[in-house]
Amino acid sequence: MPGSNRALPARLPLLAGGVLLVTLFSGCRRGRVEPPEVDPEPVVKAPSEPVSVEPEPAPDGHRIPMGRNVFLERLYNERRRVHVHAFVCHPTELLETFLTRKGTKEHESILAADVDARDVQKALLLTGATPGSVVKYEPQFTPATGTRIRITVRWEDKGKRKEAAARSWIRHTRTKRELQHDWVFAGSDLVDDVDLSTGARVKFFLANDGCLVNVVNFPTALLDLPVESVKGLGDRSYEPWQERIPPTGTPVVVILDPVLPKK
Repeated sequence: MPGSNRALPARLPLLAGGVLLVTLFSGCRRGRVEPPEVDPEPVVKAPSEPVSVEPEPAPDGHRIPMGRNVFLERLYNERRRVHVHAFVCHPTELLETFLTRKGTKEHESILAADVDARDVQKALLLTGATPGSVVKYEPQFTPATGTRIRITVRWEDKGKRKEAAARSWIRHTRTKRELQHDWVFAGSDLVDDVDLSTGARVKFFLANDGCLVNVVNFPTALLDLPVESVKGLGDRSYEPWQERIPPTGTPVVVILDPVLPKK
């Protein structure tokens, strides 16, 4: 992974989980987060890759920009969903995340997005989704909880719109079966941190380390699996289903659709 220029958060109670938790957490740190730029237009660019025609939003609703590359879609049946504009990575390792933040974990993620994770969380809250709790390892393993989030990916292939369940792009290395679980909205927090370049005390949003939608249980993941995915980093067991994924750099709209109780 790229080197970090930040110190570990000054207070992070979740790190009391022991050596395994520290090992997991160490894979998820990155640089200082700048305030998000609000851009009303879709911005989906991979480095040195052209941007194809952006798929049109659903005809029965409209989208509200929540930050760079993050939109809240309001449907006329009162449903709300979140759109995150991303692009296909070319992972060189087994997966840790399905969707990461640009400039962090692209080498072990299927998709990356130039976003501020705070905007994604804000948009999810406006859909009515409820954050639960992140994974815990002590005194025993407790998986992440929260509103279940059904994730769909949308892209264009030769001018035709295509959609698929995000789970269908991920498979188990041993069984070769696609991922069997949807994600849950664990939520993330601001913590005290130190900027090593200035020594100043700052606030850092944990999911901005790159853990937006994880397949390996991390205590910083915004969305995590509600099951124990691995025993440790050396046991990572999910890989991209390459035959189902469009080419590297393809713009993809990631649709986060909360599964809410019926009114």
